[in-house]
Amino acid sequence: MAGIRRMARELKVDKDSLALESIKEVGPGGTFLSHPHTYDNFRKELWIPKLIERRNWELWEKDGSQDIRTVSLQKVIELLETKSENQLPADVAAKIDNIVDEAQQNDKSS
Repeated sequence: MAGIRRMARELKVDKDSLALESIKEVGPGGTFLSHPHTYDNFRKELWIPKLIERRNWELWEKDGSQDIRTVSLQKVIELLETKSENQLPADVAAKIDNIVDEAQQNDKSS
């Protein structure tokens, strides 16, 4: 879900996001990793998926070598067992319910 939100967010193009001054400062062949602009902005550009294993092989094996299906199943069970409040506002949930009801009625009449 986080990846979808990240990809769907508005693309911000302004003086700061373009970082033309930083590009000029670093120059050809330089590195942006130590530049203050990179340090100030890189965290908001990171996306770290929760199901995909990103650790090294040894740590993955030490923790049981679980494949993505096993990890996903455990996450689903955890979510189902955790009582959560409805995260949608009531009016939004009602609109979604109406859309689903209309779609089901259209399917029945087709």
